[in-house]
Amino acid sequence: MLAIFSSKMKKRSFTMINSEKMRLTMFAASMVAAGALTGCFNDKSSDPSTTGFGLGAAKGAINGATCNYKTAVNTNGFAGTTDANGEVQVAVTPGFGANDYPVVITCVGGTYFDESDNSTQPQTEPMRSVIPDAQSIAEVGGKIGVNPFTELATALFDSLPAGAANRTAAAAKASYGEIGRLFAPGMVANGGALNLMQASTPVNTANPTNLGNNVAGQLATYLAGFAKYAATNGGSMAVLADLRTKIATGTAVPASVAQGIKTQANSYTPGATTGVTAQPSGNGGTAQKPTSGGATGGTGGTGGTGGSGGQV
Repeated sequence: MLAIFSSKMKKRSFTMINSEKMRLTMFAASMVAAGALTGCFNDKSSDPSTTGFGLGAAKGAINGATCNYKTAVNTNGFAGTTDANGEVQVAVTPGFGANDYPVVITCVGGTYFDESDNSTQPQTEPMRSVIPDAQSIAEVGGKIGVNPFTELATALFDSLPAGAANRTAAAAKASYGEIGRLFAPGMVANGGALNLMQASTPVNTANPTNLGNNVAGQLATYLAGFAKYAATNGGSMAVLADLRTKIATGTAVPASVAQGIKTQANSYTPGATTGVTAQPSGNGGTAQKPTSGGATGGTGGTGGTGGSGGQV
């Protein structure tokens, strides 16, 4: 699923397949189109000059999304444009080295599958994912997603003071942890903060609800919940943009937002066992800025309850 968000874009999987190939598969998540990147990754010993990407879009597949990357040393590159299946194969030369991380993937444009009503919608907001380091790819089974949660984590990471001393791999991982704490604490408790970064199960017309009871399926369910929540609160694009601003500026996210997403996730696959229902609801609050070592500046306060419906 390209986690490029939209009213419900959803999933993206990024799998680095080996030293020569890093597949990026983007999936749009229901709430905000989510971009997923899929790729496989080994070591770079066989070919240190090339890293391959496969990009995919979800929220249904994201078609026509343009994806680019930016390394920690400000090297920019074109990752590719997703096809009707939300995928594209591209090559990056030279391949990423240790000093290139954290790497930020940005996907824009195209259309996505909206889980709230199974419609096709334009992707009008950028969707990003920050890859802390090469080891992070292995930690999520070789698959990295681009979705609303990765966008919010990237917004928090990007709000840190510029420079390698502040925007470290540890700070990037801690950013995912903060987003998990606010919205889906169960996802973080069950395997770590990078659960939010991994590729989620694709959601589209061919596979609208069969998500599976594993981390990828749980993440897909939360993203579908995001899409459904956003549908009655201004739309995925508007909700994503609003949350991005709150996260980046240190403004509290109302508890009603996190709880609304969880409630909608619970109802997305009635009768299905995804493991989401038993997980705790996030309580919103203020995202704390990570330090270079990865620690956050204390526990954020819980956001206000807020009224039902309306903008977040």
